[in-house]
Order: sequence, then structure tokens, then C-alpha cells
Amino acid sequence: MKVLVLNPNTTKTMTDSVLSALKRKVDSSVELIGLTASTGCAVIDSRDSYAIGAQSAMSLFAQASADVTHVVLACFGDPGLDRLYEASKLPVIGLAKTAFTYAAARNIKAAVITIGEQWGPMLHDYMFSLNIPAELISIYALKGNGKKLIEDPDEFRKQVFNQSVVAAEQGASILFLGGAAFADLTFEVDPRLELIDVLDLVVQHLI
Repeated sequence: MKVLVLNPNTTKTMTDSVLSALKRKVDSSVELIGLTASTGCAVIDSRDSYAIGAQSAMSLFAQASADVTHVVLACFGDPGLDRLYEASKLPVIGLAKTAFTYAAARNIKAAVITIGEQWGPMLHDYMFSLNIPAELISIYALKGNGKKLIEDPDEFRKQVFNQSVVAAEQGASILFLGGAAFADLTFEVDPRLELIDVLDLVVQHLI
């Protein structure tokens, strides 16, 4: 099995974080190939950068070798996912869609903590496009962006914990950390919540 991991922004450390986390989760027979956009945006945290990221995802996919068996779009928010579906006969896995459909299939009240204030309305719009009830998943968008998170995770650890407390008090049972930048980092959350690693769900799609 050869899995193509596409990072539609230009920050290679995010690609490396996802690859590092996935390598610990998959069998050694799985080959992971990471590609990072060479042009575009360092982070995707606005509607404009999302549109650019969608174009970058398609450009990266065009570089895929013929023996690739699966594609992972390593951006929570899935820019370009629909276009990748159309362009590929391969299974294409989006992080946000994977998380949202997991919660919806189980009818579990969930929360997402992400980085980047504009992601709040963007993810709500994405949920609507997937026919996910808005009341099922609460989105909490912290200030900053994924690049800042990777550069200084300690700056965000207290914020993530405090926001998880709010999520638990508002009735969430499970929590997703929404962003490729979270992939290789650890965070403490309110013990009333079950922290679901989106990449664990991705690996289930690869089995």
C-alpha cells in the first residue's frame, strides 16, 4: 500500500508532523509519501487561502505516481477534497470529513478545537455542505494559526485545555483537535471528554 499525503500549504513542518504521526500508527508495509505545496500559502486560515489550497491540492495530486493506492488530504477543512474525488479513482480521505462523519454516524455531541478565527464559520459552512446538523458539532477557533502552533505549542496548551472545559460544560462528549499542525503534538483536555485522534480514524480507512 502506498499512501500519498498531500499538504496544500507551503509549510513542510506540517507535512512532516502528519507523516511522523502516521508512521507510528500504520504497519511497516505501508509506504507514506508526503508532498508539500511549493507555491501558495504558508497556512490556510481564510476563505482566500482555502481556495488557493484547493488549487495546490490538485497540483500536488498531479505529481502522484501510478502505484499510489490512497490519498490523504492533510488539512482539517479539506480544501479541494471534492475536486480530488472527481479527479481520482482512488480512496481520498479528508481530515474534517472523517471527523464530522464519525460523530454524525454515532449521533454523538462533539467539539472541534482548531487554530484560526476564520475557521469557525468556514467549518460550519463545510458541515452544512455535508448535511451535518450544526447542533451536533461545536467549533471553537482559537486565535493564531497552525504555523504558530508548531513553532510554539506551549503557547496554546493552556488555551486548548480551557476551551475543552467549555466544550465539556456545553455538553460535548468527544473532542477533535482540528488541524494538521496538531498531528505530532500532545495536549491535555478536560477528562469529561474523549479525545479522538483524527489520524487514528484515517488509519481505519486505510485498513
